Amino acid sequence: MFFLFSAFTLSSYASIDIGSQYIRIALSSITAEAKMALNNDNKILTPSAVAFKTDKPLDRHLSNEDGYDSIPKYGDDALKYLKYHPNSGTDRVTYFLGRYNLEHSTPPVANTTEMLSILLTKLFMNQQYAGLEGISLCVPRYFTLSQRECLTQAMYLARLPFYGIFDDDQSTIQLYNVKFYHRFLQKKRNVLFVDVGAAGARAYRVEFSTIKATPVAVQTSYIWSEKTGGFSFNSKISKVKKVTESKAQKLLIQSGNSFTKVLKNELNELSNVVKEAITGQIDEVQIIGSASRFNFVQEAIKNAVNSVGYVKNMKNVKNIEILRELPASDSIAIGSLHFLNALLNVSRYKLVELHQSPIYTISVECGGVIEDYCVKNNNCSQYIVLHSTICEKAVFFAEENEVPIGCGNILKQYSLKNISKFDYELNDELNGLFFMDNPTTTVLSAAWCSVPEKTEMMKIINSFERDDEKCETIEIEPSPLTDLQNKEKYEFVQIVLKGDDDRKLLGDLKSKLDNYANIFKNSLKNVQSEQTNDIDCFEMIEKAAKFIEHGTITEIRSLLKKFEEYFKLFGIDEYLKK
Repeated sequence: MFFLFSAFTLSSYASIDIGSQYIRIALSSITAEAKMALNNDNKILTPSAVAFKTDKPLDRHLSNEDGYDSIPKYGDDALKYLKYHPNSGTDRVTYFLGRYNLEHSTPPVANTTEMLSILLTKLFMNQQYAGLEGISLCVPRYFTLSQRECLTQAMYLARLPFYGIFDDDQSTIQLYNVKFYHRFLQKKRNVLFVDVGAAGARAYRVEFSTIKATPVAVQTSYIWSEKTGGFSFNSKISKVKKVTESKAQKLLIQSGNSFTKVLKNELNELSNVVKEAITGQIDEVQIIGSASRFNFVQEAIKNAVNSVGYVKNMKNVKNIEILRELPASDSIAIGSLHFLNALLNVSRYKLVELHQSPIYTISVECGGVIEDYCVKNNNCSQYIVLHSTICEKAVFFAEENEVPIGCGNILKQYSLKNISKFDYELNDELNGLFFMDNPTTTVLSAAWCSVPEKTEMMKIINSFERDDEKCETIEIEPSPLTDLQNKEKYEFVQIVLKGDDDRKLLGDLKSKLDNYANIFKNSLKNVQSEQTNDIDCFEMIEKAAKFIEHGTITEIRSLLKKFEEYFKLFGIDEYLKK
């Protein structure tokens, strides 16, 4: 019992905010509050950048041999290298994940999943993560299946203890619950969250309350756009000023307010996101995100909020205050970690009971038949009836114009495992039935029925009963778009990492060999000649010089062993221990 308790109390957890430009990691344990972790450069932000230094430029995917010989660079180091070698990788690995249909994608040296797994492996080699129990990832809620699968695959390839993927709104709402529970303990409080980051802006309205001391959050909207935010601002200024995007970003930081006219369309887009998200009265506005620090962004949000009818009609309220009480850049990572800890019941804070609104208009396809499931920012059905059809795979999808640029519109798909065993006659009217965990695309249970009349089908639905003769429970399981544990990708990643480790080991061994060779040369002055009769001293020193230049790990280790044998013979082995 004591052993189990001790192991439990020492457990630590991490959560990664998968930003489009940077990766942030929050870390906690049972005995320590959630805090932001520093990388090897003592920084919180790690650029989502990976590059491969090779002997010659390549316009194809690296072979395993190329990968072993390459020098992988990540974070700030990769950014510096990419400045002069733009085709060696990308500075936005996480942005390009799962966006297979973009006109301008990443160079072919490696795919983004492989790059991310290398980046994550390198980050989590830091000693502070030793003994880590689990890691969660946090992404914008609008991420599609292709994006989420790339993240899942990257975690598998990196062999990290993966707990799952959380959404950004879950994380922010949990963080608000942790910090400001007292605000809605006695009275319902309506909060508008606005997150303006690098790749876009998100806004969502949440009604906070408590039921028997349990925090409850009812989300009434989630609006997003990738036509505004840091990347859009930089791109527009870059075109107008005819400078690089990195230079445009510096200009924006130095004198952002002077660009409000230039950024008129982007700020109008942000304003529309905010306005559409206000679906009822609000008591406060909380803004976060890396681009929310700009005064012109805050002003645009303030003007948008106070122009909406719900706000104008509020009694005794002239203007809603725009608050920045949550960490601008760290809220997602910290909130995600609080969410994970509460979910695992290792937190002193209660897990908020969250009721989300659907962010997509969602349909499901089965055997050519399409049925509606959700209406964007409205509601979803508790069940789906698939009329007059039968299939081996059911696909949930969003409207193509609603998903992120470059992404496919599939949100989830399922294999119907035992559907082939369903017994029916050729002319039978077949209806599928999915009971849903709305507004998610999670199917709680499924059945197929041979019931021609709708009234009989409704009886089954309302009673949650299956007539043994007419209905059969169907086993279902998620069906990934790709092989999440792809052996070829795993082999490539491991070879790249092994090559990098071997290179560092080789460097250490060469340094050690150089030291041994110098000790050997110096020791010859004090050694009696009969002790060296059987030793070709010149050959030893010559070999050392040759191996320091071009030796392999095996060759150098063998020569080091010989040196150590001679040191023992000369009686100077004690010197090496100092």
